[in-house]
Amino acid sequence: MTTPAGPIEAVCADEGFVLMSDRTYESDKYIRNSVKHKNYRLLITMKSTLVHLDPGWSFFSWVDSPGFDTNHHGGKERMFKASDDSPVGVIAPIPKDLVFVRRGEFLDDERHQTCLVSIVPFPTVKVVGKTSETYIRWDAVGVNERNVDLGSEKKGKYAALFMALARWHNSETTTKFALVDNIQRVAGREMVAKVDKDQNVYVDMNELSRHRGWNFSISLEPARADVRIGDDHIRIYPGADRIHINNELVTLPGTVPTQGYGVYLPLRLLQERGYLPAEN
Repeated sequence: MTTPAGPIEAVCADEGFVLMSDRTYESDKYIRNSVKHKNYRLLITMKSTLVHLDPGWSFFSWVDSPGFDTNHHGGKERMFKASDDSPVGVIAPIPKDLVFVRRGEFLDDERHQTCLVSIVPFPTVKVVGKTSETYIRWDAVGVNERNVDLGSEKKGKYAALFMALARWHNSETTTKFALVDNIQRVAGREMVAKVDKDQNVYVDMNELSRHRGWNFSISLEPARADVRIGDDHIRIYPGADRIHINNELVTLPGTVPTQGYGVYLPLRLLQERGYLPAEN
């Protein structure tokens, strides 16, 4: 059996889905992939685009509509949260001129996560990071041109899959859109690194952990990478601009990018935290 090329392929394989190479499209500003279940008429489509606007404005203007119903999306307390309650996207203030602010449902400048999850009528996830925005939808392929209702059992079964796909697709497109490959000398070893448009250097925590003897692992449900350095536990959420170091929530300069099984963190953060020696 062929080893999955990355977390998206792995989580799809675990749930009986396969990536459809004939439904993949990439450009400098747009990436689309589809996954199809091997045994059922189930199709999931993932679309990511390059973000040009402020991520908060891009996200909240997308959900702004006179007919937008907070109850339709699980109520106000569930609206802007990932289904696994872990960080994804960025934290941004709601623009004061949006419809649901004017209706008094939200306070002006109230801050929320740029993620929207809905299961009615079909599961969808919208995630906006600082570089990439991703929209995932469930395309139930019906018989005789009729849509297939997933039913509560399948909606619950594939909720974790949906969130994992949203995180990793948004994170991997961030890598493709915003970061360029570079070679940096880190702690006396050559490491494959990436540099973003703001010249922040990112290092592959998977490769770095191999060199440094750290314990690196990837969890797909919930979608997360874990690095253990001595007594410290770093929890990394692809597609989020926040990580946990032990019990501290740390904000990053951009959303966490990934590529294959590589998960990237800023070199400067690792140096400031004392995990790597600072540059001479």
